[in-house]
Amino acid sequence: MAYSHPQTATTSYTNTAASTPMRPSTPEQQPYHDNITPLPRANPFGTPLTSRPASFRNSSALDLSSAVDLHHKGLSQRYFHSRRVRKGEVERPWMDKKDPREKWVTIIPLIGLFVGFALAGFLVWDGLRTVTNHVYCPVLDEDWSNGFNEAVWTKEAEVGGFGNGQFEQTTTDEENVFVKDGSLYIKPSLQDAKLIDTNNVIELGDACSSDVFSNCNAATNTTNGTIVPPVKSGRINTKKGATI
Repeated sequence: MAYSHPQTATTSYTNTAASTPMRPSTPEQQPYHDNITPLPRANPFGTPLTSRPASFRNSSALDLSSAVDLHHKGLSQRYFHSRRVRKGEVERPWMDKKDPREKWVTIIPLIGLFVGFALAGFLVWDGLRTVTNHVYCPVLDEDWSNGFNEAVWTKEAEVGGFGNGQFEQTTTDEENVFVKDGSLYIKPSLQDAKLIDTNNVIELGDACSSDVFSNCNAATNTTNGTIVPPVKSGRINTKKGATI
């Protein structure tokens, strides 16, 4: 059986002897001057003519070539068509009939949120309810308008520093603690210079507000370089009077 194929343009491959030098003792011949015409290749995607109608087999090769060109042209046009999915082209069968159980997917989380907010509100309310509301009353209201009330206030007299290393002497004298024009004054003053420059001892005795010996006694020793507190000041408390 004979098959007719589309005509294929032939290509001639030529070469000159000048481009390729001849070797010595080589016969003078020009093998590259022959025109080589390749055989037409069969279209692997073409339909054999035996399976086509007789009317098509009798058609010319030009008609077959035109049909193949149109076929490839149509494929190329279809390839560049838009692939965008248009509304209504996608099937959504789940929209035709809804499952009645799907509503619980929304209802159950909402119930959980409601229960959580309710529980949080109850805990806040219970915490506020258990807070004890104390009723406070004033224990001491001192404006110093009546002077220094010794029934409430106590002046402290010590030389021990009150546990934090204060290098001073607190006294009960009016020089360091007094009330003036409705105001309390705690005023520091310098120690007597004789008690610092010479060997002397300060003994508070019964006036001391502490029962610790070092808090009630101090000495100046010029030999070892120790001195009594060089500053006097005041300190008061309400231990004898008002209590909370």
